Parts: sequence; structure tokens; C-alpha cells
Amino acid sequence: MAFPQITGTLKKKIITDITVAFSIGGVAAAYWWYGVHNGMAKTRDDWYVEYEKRKNQDE
Repeated sequence: MAFPQITGTLKKKIITDITVAFSIGGVAAAYWWYGVHNGMAKTRDDWYVEYEKRKNQDE
């Protein structure tokens, strides 16, 4: 009894793994950029605006 030849399975698995990895990475990067980075940048920018206002009031 001979087993049927398996062809293309490894190629399909590699393509699937790479596609899933890039998709998850892209979602994680977008979450970090829009959820974390932009929030930190806004906090920093707001602090500098307040700093400049206090600096100008002291002069």
C-alpha cells in the first residue's frame, strides 16, 4: 500500500504563516502607533505648550 505523494503542503504552510505574522504585526503596530504613541506625543506637546505659557508669564 503506497501513500499518496504530498506536494505543495510546505509552501502553503509557509505562505500562511508569513501572511498571519505580517497581519498580526501590522495590527499590533497600528494599535501601538494610534493608541500609545499618539497619546504620549499629545501629553508631551501639551506639557510644552503649558511650559511656554508659564515661561512667557514670568518674563
